[in-house]
Amino acid sequence: MSTVNVRASVPHRGPAEAFELIADFGRYAEICPEVRSVSVAAIDEHLLRSTWEVEFRDGALTWTEEDRLDPGAGTISFDQVDGDFEAFGGAWEVRAVGSGSEVSFRADFDLGITSLRSIIDPIAERSLRENIEMILVRVLGDGTAIESGPPGATS
Repeated sequence: MSTVNVRASVPHRGPAEAFELIADFGRYAEICPEVRSVSVAAIDEHLLRSTWEVEFRDGALTWTEEDRLDPGAGTISFDQVDGDFEAFGGAWEVRAVGSGSEVSFRADFDLGITSLRSIIDPIAERSLRENIEMILVRVLGDGTAIESGPPGATS
């Protein structure tokens, strides 16, 4: 299992506003060219089912996940229920820092290609990290500072 961690400092947005922007998955494809499409269906007030298609190398990865939103705690946890990954899950967390906020993203994934893991996983880690960094800056706006570490790091 591989892990990607990304953290962003968002001094210009409070945690409630940052949470709402992060949770608006349907908007991601409009502002992030690497996200080909996202469709979102509300299951209830705090549970979404989202289907994603994102650029990956010369093709795309697609999956459907369940997203559990807890605005009070500032968390969104997600787990793949169908798709290209063998396993994919993680969480977003938004917390107050001074008059702004900090947004953290963590994902654990397994592409399920054991024989090529040493080749494919680093590529997938780098691609996921770069996409999340881009999403954070585009969704949260100028002034967002990415604090991402190297592949496999826990920043």
